[in-house]
Amino acid sequence: DNNSYLNFYKDAPKLNLLFIDYKSFFKSIPIEPSLIIIFSLVKTFFDDFQYCLLIYSLISVTTKFVAINKLSNNVFYSVLLLFVSSFLLQDMTQIRAAAAVGFLLLAISEIPTRNMFRYYFFVLFAVLFHYSSIVFIPFYFFSTKSIASIKYLLVILVPFVLAIVGFEATALLNQFDLGIISEKIKHYSAYNKDMGLVVNKFSFNVMVQLITSIFFLILMKFNNTD
Repeated sequence: DNNSYLNFYKDAPKLNLLFIDYKSFFKSIPIEPSLIIIFSLVKTFFDDFQYCLLIYSLISVTTKFVAINKLSNNVFYSVLLLFVSSFLLQDMTQIRAAAAVGFLLLAISEIPTRNMFRYYFFVLFAVLFHYSSIVFIPFYFFSTKSIASIKYLLVILVPFVLAIVGFEATALLNQFDLGIISEKIKHYSAYNKDMGLVVNKFSFNVMVQLITSIFFLILMKFNNTD
């Protein structure tokens, strides 16, 4: 994604446009507002693209570590799982998604305490970093009680099976007018088609995540039994 972000940086306006014409400022790049603001800040005061990556890294890593410390009883294994699963893909490449995930984890940590304001505060920040985070809006109302392991297993396996049989969720979502989210879906679909990108369902990364998730579910089941 580096070339795409470099192009976004070139198109980013100087920060003064925000105060002169905020509508033009946020329409300058067809992307989430946080990226436009961060890139404009860097372009105005430093004019070095590397600072953009540094800011995103600080945001995503800091939020994730704070959230893990609040959510996990074993911080070491949680951090290890983060590094072997999504760190290289997200924090080193998909920087917008990585920052959004950090804020979503902070939001999830507020569910057990039933702090609605803080939950939606973090979800809002996640949406500003990646529009897909909007799907977490109803999660606050989900049960905080223990969920059966079989349900966790279904959440993991069903998407994998649907991908194998060729089900495309984007094709279904394209049937609805979801505003800017629909525009993003169409953009990604067209980009993948033009580039001939095909997801390898049996890649090393996917299989490691699948096996690791199932292993921890089994381990959790035995611990609960004991």
